[in-house]
Amino acid sequence: MNKHLNNIKRIVVKVGTSTIIDPQGFINKEKIFSLIKDIVELRRSGYEVILVSSGAVGCGNVELNIKKNTSLSQKQASAAVGQITLLNYYYDYFKIFNTNIGQLLLTRYDIENRKNNLNATNTINELLKQNIVPIINENDSTVIDEIKVGDNDNLGALISILAQADLYIILSDIDGIYTDNPKTNKDAQFLDIIEKVDDKIISYASGKGSEFATGGMATKLEAAIKVNAAGIKMIITDGSVDGVLGKVMNHNIKYSLFLESDKKLVAKKKFLLTTSKMNGSIIIDEGACQALIKDNASLLPVGVKEVIGTFDIGDAIEIKDLNNKVIALGIVNYSNDDINEIKGLHTNEFKRKLSNKYLYDTIVHKDNLVIK
Repeated sequence: MNKHLNNIKRIVVKVGTSTIIDPQGFINKEKIFSLIKDIVELRRSGYEVILVSSGAVGCGNVELNIKKNTSLSQKQASAAVGQITLLNYYYDYFKIFNTNIGQLLLTRYDIENRKNNLNATNTINELLKQNIVPIINENDSTVIDEIKVGDNDNLGALISILAQADLYIILSDIDGIYTDNPKTNKDAQFLDIIEKVDDKIISYASGKGSEFATGGMATKLEAAIKVNAAGIKMIITDGSVDGVLGKVMNHNIKYSLFLESDKKLVAKKKFLLTTSKMNGSIIIDEGACQALIKDNASLLPVGVKEVIGTFDIGDAIEIKDLNNKVIALGIVNYSNDDINEIKGLHTNEFKRKLSNKYLYDTIVHKDNLVIK
């Protein structure tokens, strides 16, 4: 067994559309059954398993004999029909193994809203407590762009964070990440362990993958950044292999493993990683960047160069370096107007400047800050 996979208890498995729907656009019943059998075997080995499943729109297209969706409403209609079809397969096949399932259809709002986020977490925990397999998908039949996650790689990542998983497995149509496209470049090198997703790793991602998928390697790397920052490992492997999950856990298959950060995050910081609703951004100088990244420091007014957007106390914002690269997320202690007044000032100076509003020594306290 891979030493990195010791002490794994709770696993989120994301199955892609390309695994459930074959290249001709038909439902791959054999693969769905094989996946369910695999999950059952994992559970018998003592693991808790949460399934994040793509494929509702693809299943609906098959049922409605649609080759390609031409409008949002048509796609949502396909999702409404396909969700029933897909869940019927899951229900019937899991019943063969005397296993109950529970379905959760979520939107980004459910994940980003603190109350809904906690409710979803409690529901998942209760389902697992009752020995029920949670099956989660985005609510494609009603979701709009403003509250849409957009791809199930990132949905699975967000679910992994709110469910406090130990491992996130993405079953894909490729066995991991390479330095280039292995289909076109025979010299492309396979990366089996990735300690950190940096700019070099991101440069390896290109293209969208199969015709029926909405994600690609780029979205998988986005997912890795999220879960690794939250202390969760992530694996990408080929979902077409029979018994793939058991083989992953026994290290009998090729896969790319993304290692988690060694920094332990509190619940508030993990919640920051699940939200994309950033109300603005702050650009900081090099000294402040180093203080945040290397010294685990809070953000002080003296390091702030520019304030972008409109936000209030308690809002989530992005913190960027002078090259406009996001280096952290944080919850601000002051509004954008107040920060514009005190940016560049030392503590004593900004206390005097905001004497009638002064509450905190910091713009963003280190306990409310997550390094990207």
